[in-house]
Amino acid sequence: MRRFIAKLILIMFLTPCAFAEGDVFDNYSNIQSEWDSQKVIPDSLLEQTIDRFYKKNKKKKRNDPQELMPSTMNEEMMQAPDIFSEQYTATLLVPLELITGRNIIQPGYYKIVANKQPSGEFFFDLYQGAYISASIPASPTEHDDNEESLNYVKLLPYDDNYIRIIYGTLECNLEAFVRVLGN
Repeated sequence: MRRFIAKLILIMFLTPCAFAEGDVFDNYSNIQSEWDSQKVIPDSLLEQTIDRFYKKNKKKKRNDPQELMPSTMNEEMMQAPDIFSEQYTATLLVPLELITGRNIIQPGYYKIVANKQPSGEFFFDLYQGAYISASIPASPTEHDDNEESLNYVKLLPYDDNYIRIIYGTLECNLEAFVRVLGN
């Protein structure tokens, strides 16, 4: 310990001290003349530069969005009325194991998206990450279950064997009944 303290004291006394002398702000007399070195740009030079900029950008060809559309999209598909003008996605907590046909839906959080097939049928697609876990057939309904918000997704108990998924947007209300595994 003595050696450490001795070395520390030796380092403190042997290092040269540096003082801040000759600072830039010591002389305030030339501060008014500092702005004299800036050049004034005349309006004609500014206008020439702006004109050159616009001419250069007009030469670049912009991509037309119609050209970028895939060739498989035909006009019928583009003009087909879709009930979902804006896709509403929400997170749904599934606390039980559910069964839909051959698929078993494990407990967890799912992103739910409502889709309308060309045949007119509705489906709930349940996603975990980027992968679709299940697709559940849904049916339109008139009642909104007295929900206060315009967009909602909820999982409600129906009876001992089934649960009910309700989904509502401004465009429509959907519901689906899913069987609970083990009952």
